Amino acid sequence: MTDMIDKPAEATPPLDGRPHRAFSPKLVLGVALILAGVAFTLDNLGLVSAHLLFRLWPVVLIVWGLAKLWQEGLHYGGGGLVLVAIGTFFLLVVLGHGNLAEALMPMGLVAFGIWLVTRSLRRARPGSTQGLAASEHYVQGTAIFCGAKRRVVSQAFEGGEFTAIFGGFDADLRGAVPAGNQIRMDVFALFGGGEIKVPENWVVVNHATVLFGGINDKTQEFYARMPDDSSPRLVLTGLILFGGLELRH
Repeated sequence: MTDMIDKPAEATPPLDGRPHRAFSPKLVLGVALILAGVAFTLDNLGLVSAHLLFRLWPVVLIVWGLAKLWQEGLHYGGGGLVLVAIGTFFLLVVLGHGNLAEALMPMGLVAFGIWLVTRSLRRARPGSTQGLAASEHYVQGTAIFCGAKRRVVSQAFEGGEFTAIFGGFDADLRGAVPAGNQIRMDVFALFGGGEIKVPENWVVVNHATVLFGGINDKTQEFYARMPDDSSPRLVLTGLILFGGLELRH
């Protein structure tokens, strides 16, 4: 059966099954050494204080860990996660001027707030979606401080839901065929947003709530071409708060 999410083709992987990527730990280390040399040079010239710059050394560990994850993937990149965790810990200590509690408390509030929001969203969204969540004909995406990209090619598409908190998502539905005449897409965006691409014969019905944000529906110009009311309808629901959403063909 056709998979719902079709990932774009990647370059031919090496013998170990993992693709070569330009963003690698060696690249990060090389750039870090170059920046260190530049910092020392500028410090000797009296232009900057190298001491202040080197206080941010944990950033190198974080970027190094992200490079390992990017190159090796989550399945192989356990070491990358460790580097990111260690770098984040020491960066919080530095930013907290040695007082870890002062650095961790704000981050703890953010994490707790995100947990409450995501928990509330699960309860607020219709219960019927719970059974669909495990279906290949239902798309889901969560982008928290990151991005999420989905391409749907299901021939019996039943809808989906996306959450973006300080992040963004990209949903391409142009290869999908709806299971019925009307499907629902639920979106929550907080200081984030996304883009949804729909087939030209679909009509978008916007029922989402927007506060301090916006929805840019570029499909409006195609509505006049619709031959009748039998065109599939994508009903958009959810909340856009301090964020934005774009719909286009």
